[in-house]
Amino acid sequence: AGIPVVGTMATATALGGRDDHFFRNVPDTAALAGRSMHHLATKHGVRRIALIHRADAGPDTADWLASARQAVAAAGGSLVAEVALAG
Repeated sequence: AGIPVVGTMATATALGGRDDHFFRNVPDTAALAGRSMHHLATKHGVRRIALIHRADAGPDTADWLASARQAVAAAGGSLVAEVALAG
């Protein structure tokens, strides 16, 4: 029907590329993680990163963690710890 769909905080990467009429009002988790890690490395010289998240978080967090792991490596950094906190 060509009706635009706008996702409010729809950050899961799985939502991308499914429909030409889907718009996000924030970037997906891969973009957010990549930009965060790049910023830390280039603007602040951070090379060692620890990731902390809620253990019971949903798919957006799982997406973000996977993307952050890749982004840390791509920025030449190392992941020194990953901590899952009880919700």
